Amino acid sequence: TRLVPGRTGLANAIVISGMSLGQLVMIAALAAVLVTMSWQSVFWLLGLAHLIIVPLLFWAIPKTDKSQNKARSVVGVGIAEAARSRQFWVLLAVYAICGFDDFFVSTHVVAFAQDRGIGVLFAGNLLAVMGLTALLGVFATGAVSDRLGPVWPTAAAFAARLFVFALVMVDQSIVSITIFALVFGVTFLVTAPLTVLFVAQYFGARHLGALTGLITMVHHMCGGAGAYLGSAVFDHTGSYDFAFPIMLLSSLVALFLLVLLRNKPATAT
Repeated sequence: TRLVPGRTGLANAIVISGMSLGQLVMIAALAAVLVTMSWQSVFWLLGLAHLIIVPLLFWAIPKTDKSQNKARSVVGVGIAEAARSRQFWVLLAVYAICGFDDFFVSTHVVAFAQDRGIGVLFAGNLLAVMGLTALLGVFATGAVSDRLGPVWPTAAAFAARLFVFALVMVDQSIVSITIFALVFGVTFLVTAPLTVLFVAQYFGARHLGALTGLITMVHHMCGGAGAYLGSAVFDHTGSYDFAFPIMLLSSLVALFLLVLLRNKPATAT
C-alpha cells in the first residue's frame, strides 16, 4: 500500500497471491507425503519450513519512513467513530460471512470429496489446485478493484459461490465436486486484498491498520465457526448436505449487504 499508493488493489493482490501459490505447492507436496508417510511427518515438515522462513522474514521487511507514513495518513476515523456508521457493521458482516464460507470449504472439501468416492490423493490435490484458481481470482480482483472499487468484485465472488453451492445441492458427482472446488477457489481470497480498499474508501487511511486488523479478526473468527459447523453437521447427519443450504443462504445475505455498501461512504475526517 505504501509502495504503490495508486494501485492498492493490485499491489495487495500480488502480495496475497503468495497464499494461493503456497496452497498450490505446499498442499500438493504434503498430500504426497501423507500418502507415503505418517501425518506426523507433515507437521514436522511444516515446522521446519517455519524455522527457515522466520529469519528470511526479518531480512525482507523494509524499513519505513514514519514521517512519510504520517503525512499520508492524516485523514480517517478510528474504530469507535467508524462503529457509529452503518457501513462499518455491514462491512464486518460481509467479511464474517466470507470467512464462514471460506473455512467451511477449505476445511471440509477434501473430506467431502472422499465421502463421495473420490480418492485421497485426488481429493488432496483438489484443494491444492484451488490455490491455483485462487491465484487467478485474486489477481483479477486486484486489477478490477483499482478501476471499479471493491464492491463489484466482491459481489461477483458471492454470486459465483451461490452458483456452486446450488450445484452441489443438486448433484454431487465427481465432475460437479471438481467444478465446485475450482470455482469456489477463484473466490477464495478475493476479499483479502480488498480490505484496505474498503477501509480507505469508507473510513480513511489514518487508522488503516486497526480497522483492517479488526475486520480480518472477525473474518477468521467466523471462519472458525464455519469449520466447526461443517464438522457438527457431518457428525450428526453423516453427510454435508444440510450445510450447503446454510452456505448458500449466507452468500445470498452477503450479496444483499453489498447493495447497502454501494451507498455514499461515511465521512472520513
